[in-house]
Amino acid sequence: MTNKPSFKIDDCPDRTLHSWIEAQTDIAEKFAGLKPSLKPNPFIRFKIKDFDTQKVLNSVFDANVKHGWYGFLSHFSDKPDRTPYYGGFSITYNPEISYPVPEHASALGEPKVNLHDFFETKAGVKAWYEIEDKKLGPQFFKICFQEGLKPIKKFLDDNGIAFDDPTFDWDKKFIPTKKSLRNGYFDTYGFRFLTEAAKEGALGDFLTNRVKRKLCRSRTAYLDGMAWNPIAKDLMWHTDEPIYINQRINIPLQTTPNYVCEVKGHGIHRFEVGYAYTWDTTAVHRVYSVRPELSQRIHLVLGTIPWFDYDPDSRTYYANEFYGEMHPYDMVANGHVIEGIEVDKDSVVYE
Repeated sequence: MTNKPSFKIDDCPDRTLHSWIEAQTDIAEKFAGLKPSLKPNPFIRFKIKDFDTQKVLNSVFDANVKHGWYGFLSHFSDKPDRTPYYGGFSITYNPEISYPVPEHASALGEPKVNLHDFFETKAGVKAWYEIEDKKLGPQFFKICFQEGLKPIKKFLDDNGIAFDDPTFDWDKKFIPTKKSLRNGYFDTYGFRFLTEAAKEGALGDFLTNRVKRKLCRSRTAYLDGMAWNPIAKDLMWHTDEPIYINQRINIPLQTTPNYVCEVKGHGIHRFEVGYAYTWDTTAVHRVYSVRPELSQRIHLVLGTIPWFDYDPDSRTYYANEFYGEMHPYDMVANGHVIEGIEVDKDSVVYE
């Protein structure tokens, strides 16, 4: 580990751990300088050898009974309501999270304030797509928390985001609320411990014995076709961190052709049970049910940390042997993220 960086989480200022680490390293430059041997087209699709989908799915069902099922706490409402449309349970949690939430719900959204009816308007729904496309979501919510809606109008204007509703009242009352990104939902590396549900049964065996990288914010992810509504998909657009920070692995356990993943610029796709998927999730994307259906889509959504490992005793993230040396896509292909995988050659472009 000579000359490779390490970071004690207790030294982190009032910002997210991963953004603090990124700001103090040349990690982005190292990533940009690496050429992977294969690229997604638009996904890297792979089989996980000896992965018993039904056993893992049964383990998930057992965990739901024992530890609960939680709808996502909406990003788009001040009400503490959890949606029946999208939910599951947390695979990882942050023991120092800054708001009261059950361990098994912690990776499923956070409370919001001062939004009022912003997202009940067509203009607000349309603006959300651009906010996510420009990766401004955390800043948007921080302004809402601390300053209310009125400064949001300037925030949108400053970032070239249209809000086409001249009748909207920006002068609504608000409660100034401190919004720290540290130990919040967006503090991705804060989610550093497996929940009890993630340690049990076939799911626990897979996560502890086959997943080779440190997990960050992760969950089981259900979409419920019977809870479909016509605007839900327009609020599902989102982006994630760069893959050198958080490489998402999506593993379908149960699905039907009614459930799709749409990626900006790459169209609509259907994931298949029997494969796992990864791609550049900095591209704005969404998952949704096309129509009402008596079914559920159930996936594992794993956030993996390619280039840092974690020591719980010293509370330290430290660069591992792959830091700046191997592209995250090659790490997947070579079994350094999940052990014993086989890439579907038709799903990639070889360089």
